[in-house]
Amino acid sequence: MVDLTVYAKRLVAVILLVAVVLSYVLVPAINAKDAKPSISPYPDPNDSTTDWFKVSDLAANLSKEVTTEGNPRYEMLSMVSSPALLRNVAEPAKVCYLALGVEHAYRDSEVDALQEHYNRGGCLIVADDTPQAHANSLARNFNVNFLGGPMWDRNFDNNISFPRVHAELSGDEYELVLNSATGLYVPPANESLEPDEQPLRILANGSKDSFVDRDGDGKVSLHDAQSFIVIVAEVRDPTNPFTGHAIFISDPGIFINEMVARGGGRPGTPSEGNGNMEFITSLFEYLLPAGGKIVFDESRHDSDSFSTAIYDSLETATVITSDPLMIGLVFMGTALILAMVILKAKDKENWIHRFDINTISRRRQLPSERRVVQDRLRYATLRKVRMVNSMGEAEVSALVPPQIAQMIPDPMLRELYLNQEREWSPEELRQATAKLKEWKK
Repeated sequence: MVDLTVYAKRLVAVILLVAVVLSYVLVPAINAKDAKPSISPYPDPNDSTTDWFKVSDLAANLSKEVTTEGNPRYEMLSMVSSPALLRNVAEPAKVCYLALGVEHAYRDSEVDALQEHYNRGGCLIVADDTPQAHANSLARNFNVNFLGGPMWDRNFDNNISFPRVHAELSGDEYELVLNSATGLYVPPANESLEPDEQPLRILANGSKDSFVDRDGDGKVSLHDAQSFIVIVAEVRDPTNPFTGHAIFISDPGIFINEMVARGGGRPGTPSEGNGNMEFITSLFEYLLPAGGKIVFDESRHDSDSFSTAIYDSLETATVITSDPLMIGLVFMGTALILAMVILKAKDKENWIHRFDINTISRRRQLPSERRVVQDRLRYATLRKVRMVNSMGEAEVSALVPPQIAQMIPDPMLRELYLNQEREWSPEELRQATAKLKEWKK
C-alpha cells in the first residue's frame, strides 16, 4: 500500500518552496523597480550624487552636541522594520521618533504603537510633503491633516520654489526656507483657553499671501487653502504632564543637506542668523532637554522590489511580535496545530538495527509459505557445501547435483537438495534446519 503521508509531506515542502521563490524572487523580478533616493542620515557610498538629499550634515551636527557633563547629548539610531518597535521601549521620554518623507501609509497597529509612545511621554516628529499625504494615516489621530498640494508664498528666497516662513520656538524667532512644501490643516484655537493651555500650537506658518494649490491649476482658487498656511504644528496635552509631544512638519526638505544651512532672518531682525539648522537643533533641545535617542524611521521609504519583499516581512514580523493580542493569537494557532498533529500522528512500528547500528530498517517478516522455506534451506545447504569444502562459486557451478549431493553427509539434507519437487511438512523443515545448524566441518 502506498504511504500517502510521505507524498503529503513532500507536497507541503514543495508548496512552501514555491511560495518562498514566488514571494522573494519571481514577483519582485516581474515588478522590478528602482528605489528612489530617500531622506536618510547615511550617504550612499555607491552614489554621491544623492548626497544633497540626505540628512548626514544634520546628523553630524547633532552628534557634536554634548551635555554639561561632556557626554554626547544624542544617540542616532535607524529603524528599518516598523514603528511598532517603540511599543515597549524603555524610557520613552528620552526617545524621539523621526519620520522624514512618508512614502507609504502607517498600519493601524503602527499608529497605535506611536500613539502609545506619545501617551507614555515620548516625542514624535513627522515631516511629509508627498501629494498622497500618507502621513495622514497617523496625523489624523492628532487632529492634524497634511493637505498634499504644493504650497506657494509671495515671500520667497531668490526663487518662488523656496518660500520663506516665520517660526517661533521657546521664545526665539526663526526664518525657515522651504523646498517643495505642502501645508497643514489644524482646527481653530479654543479662545476660552490661554496660549499655554492650548492642545495644539502653531510653530511656523506662511504669510497672508501663502496658499496650497490643491487642484493643481497653479493659481489661487476656491478649493485652495489660503493665508497663513500652517507649516509646523505641535500637539500636546497640557492637562497631562506624562504625555509627550507630536510635531508635524509639512516639509521634510528643511532637514536635507541642500537646505539645512539655509534660512535666517535679515540683519537687525529677531530671527537674524536663525535658519533651518538652528530651528531643528532648538526643536530637539526642546523635545529632549536631557538628551536621548533620535530614531530615524527608514521603513516609511520605498525600496527596490527585492528589498521591499524582505522589509515587508520584517515589518509584518515586528508588528505581530510587538502586539500582545497578535502574538497571543499566533501562539494559540500554533498550539492548536501542534495538538492536531499529536492527535493524528500514529505510533511508529517496531524498528530494529540490522548489520549496521546506524542503519534503521523495519523488522523482517518470516515467510508463511513452506515452498519459500524449502528454497532457502536448499540454498543454505549449497552454501554450506562451499564453505566446508573451501570452494568458489565457479567451482560449485561446474559440478552436477549428484556430485554435490555426495558432499552432503546427512541423508535428510541430501534428500532436501536433490528432490526439489517434494513438499516438506513444517516438522520436517524444522528438523532439516536443526541438522543444518549441527553440520560441522
